[in-house]
Amino acid sequence: MEGVRIFIANGPEIKARLGAVPLRLNRAMQAAMQKSVDVVQRRIAMNLTGQVLHVQTGHLRRSFLQPANISADGSMAQFGSNVEYARIHEYGGTTRPHEIWAKRTKYLRFGAPPYVFRKMVNHPGSVMPPRPYARPALRASTEDIREIFRAGLAAELAKT
Repeated sequence: MEGVRIFIANGPEIKARLGAVPLRLNRAMQAAMQKSVDVVQRRIAMNLTGQVLHVQTGHLRRSFLQPANISADGSMAQFGSNVEYARIHEYGGTTRPHEIWAKRTKYLRFGAPPYVFRKMVNHPGSVMPPRPYARPALRASTEDIREIFRAGLAAELAKT
């Protein structure tokens, strides 16, 4: 699965300094992580609404809106896409030569009138340039994520 991983680099250090982290602090970390995931997912969706890639079906954009896996202590979250073309759009790459067959109709149609009709064509493969949408969304969200954690943890620690 191609995805995004958010983690607090010094999460174990923070926990060690705080000693036995109370359950509610874990809940605050999880809540802050979920808010952070929401911010990144919204930015990815914006990038996949025509800013970086042209939208044909919206399948790639919807695939990133699945719930994230958030660790029990809230120091890491992982979410992503299981769409087969997610990786090549993000990082670029080369496709192999392959056959394209008509699936929804009897024939594939090409060109302008007079059209050419084929049941199958041989695609020679192509070189796809990178069109990152997830990495820029994560980078653009870094300060928001820091603030979400600062505010969430400060509010919880103020209660103790």
